[in-house]
Amino acid sequence: MILFRYISNLLHLPGLVIPLIFRLRKQKQLVRKTLMAEIAECRKQHHNNLNEYDIKKITSYYGTAVPVLPGESYCTLRGRRMSDSERLSITYLGGLTGLFDDFFDKHHLPEAYIKSMVEYPEKSQAANAAEALFLSFYNKALTLSANAPLIKKYALKVFEAQTLSKRQKSSDICPLEIEEITFLKGGYSLLLYRSVFTEAADTGEQKMLFRLGGLGQLENDVFDIYKDMQDSIKTLATEANSISELRRKYLDMTREVHHWAHQTSYRRKNIRRFLRMINLITSRGLVSLDILEKCEASSNGTFAPALYNRKMLICDMGKPVNILKSIHYYALSEV
Repeated sequence: MILFRYISNLLHLPGLVIPLIFRLRKQKQLVRKTLMAEIAECRKQHHNNLNEYDIKKITSYYGTAVPVLPGESYCTLRGRRMSDSERLSITYLGGLTGLFDDFFDKHHLPEAYIKSMVEYPEKSQAANAAEALFLSFYNKALTLSANAPLIKKYALKVFEAQTLSKRQKSSDICPLEIEEITFLKGGYSLLLYRSVFTEAADTGEQKMLFRLGGLGQLENDVFDIYKDMQDSIKTLATEANSISELRRKYLDMTREVHHWAHQTSYRRKNIRRFLRMINLITSRGLVSLDILEKCEASSNGTFAPALYNRKMLICDMGKPVNILKSIHYYALSEV
């Protein structure tokens, strides 16, 4: 049974990867015409507080990855391609994601000021290039979508989650609180991206997406453990003392996503293809957990991230050996 699943998953792999390559290429072209063009114009007109890393986050990371990964994955689930307006709307929501995070983490803007931009973007006045781009992207996402009130609802939920995440720098935060924040940050972000699409999500799909977002946030935290340690941010990864327990949490969350995916009303073949796409992404997290497990073995079986250097903690997914491990984990996964 396991061998059959392994071979079946591998046979489906080219049908996942090849379209992904073409979708990335197509999305990069759209980003150049939209986000990058607007960044260039905005930097001329406003006080510029954007550096090259900020621009890379807007364009190469969120602006490209969000439409291609959660966006296209959802389209696989529903069995219909993304419309032009949906693609533009989710591109703008992706583009504003890094800007929004930086309002809290980098610029430390007052919460009331950030909330006002989320609630009343059409009335807000930008003080610099970052705020101008956020407001422009946000207004365009709202205008292009048929579900503007829903977008705003989840944008406010993401704001609330980001506000709570400030607790992750507190010394008295407990693991349960960290876990709750992990779910809220990731879950509401994914529901925000989902809100640009025409169809309403039923309760089962909302539960699935919320858990998938939490799983994605945990995966990011596993990869970002060194950076979070440097920034004194407490996550489930930085606070773990057993990688086997962290892996169990990761796999349990994965199984919950699968369970709720199968409770949705979509066609079974679409659900299975959707889950294969998700497994292709989450398999990377298992490779990173392998790296952390090696660190744990070097400190007498107790995970102590403060003892490890950057080279030990970082998982380079560009290395062929890690790519092969990721494919192996994908092939083992259930759908």
